[in-house]
Amino acid sequence: MKRFENKNVIVTGASGYIGTKLVHALKEEGAKVWGMSSKGGDHFEHIPVDWSNFFFDEAHMPDHIDYVFSLAAQTSAYKANENPIEDYDHSVKPLLNLLEYLKEKKQKPHIVLASSSTIHGIPNEIPVNEGHHPAPVTIYDLHKYFSELYLFHYIDEGIVTGHALRLCNIYGPGVESSSKDRGIIHFMAGKAFRGEELPVYGNGEEIRDYLYIDDLIEAMLVGAFNKEKTNGLYFVMGSGTGYKLKDAFNTVIDLAKEINPKTNSILKHVDPPQGLSPIEKRNFVADTKLFTALTGWTPKVSFEEGIKAYLHTLNDNEGES
Repeated sequence: MKRFENKNVIVTGASGYIGTKLVHALKEEGAKVWGMSSKGGDHFEHIPVDWSNFFFDEAHMPDHIDYVFSLAAQTSAYKANENPIEDYDHSVKPLLNLLEYLKEKKQKPHIVLASSSTIHGIPNEIPVNEGHHPAPVTIYDLHKYFSELYLFHYIDEGIVTGHALRLCNIYGPGVESSSKDRGIIHFMAGKAFRGEELPVYGNGEEIRDYLYIDDLIEAMLVGAFNKEKTNGLYFVMGSGTGYKLKDAFNTVIDLAKEINPKTNSILKHVDPPQGLSPIEKRNFVADTKLFTALTGWTPKVSFEEGIKAYLHTLNDNEGES
């Protein structure tokens, strides 16, 4: 039996990188999917929305809502710092207004909130688990934390159920993010495929965790399906494997050369630019033991396999152009 057979599901940010993949996966699982998106799309029932003031046509909403996957947000940490009020309007208010709508309509779906591992700031040690206290250092991180707090308040009030996933670097084939600072591995893979230099700041010793998009989608589905176990909790999500930036980028270069032998890309160490966010200097690896214990989920795709899959899409797209 399909896990979401005949369930009514709303995905906010349904036209984005994660949202597009999630909608297709939900439909394969038997769900009836409504996408709350300013862009629209032909792969879901569209609920038109203006995120700046959260105006939407209630006539497009389903009569009953079983699940909400809350993905809509502004995705650039630098844009958030430049205009905190605008970022709040696009990253926090959509969820808050939706929670108020659900309260008014007496709907009680389970909400899966896409949050960020950068809520933990600059950890003193890795891997990072749910016992590490939040320590936001940017406006972007702060607003992600605000969204979590709003969700947990409404859960405590008995208005909805739900949980939050604190995501690390998500990568893999799909709709491209509009913010380069939220899709750095894609940016670097593109440069390597084209034979360009890959810049790495300083010595490139900072450690990151990368989670393949399909593994994330399965985590979202299995967490929602096991809502009795995940309700009221937040989870640190990643592959559980850390890579130094210089090693990750060199892997990208090597794999790009396998797929496109004409490329001659190299890694170039450069001085960090002025205004670089301190969050860029963090080390991060996720400890997902709690989520695995509750849901049985484990990541399946290695970094190398995931990068190959993404590079193959670049190669295929070039062949079509």
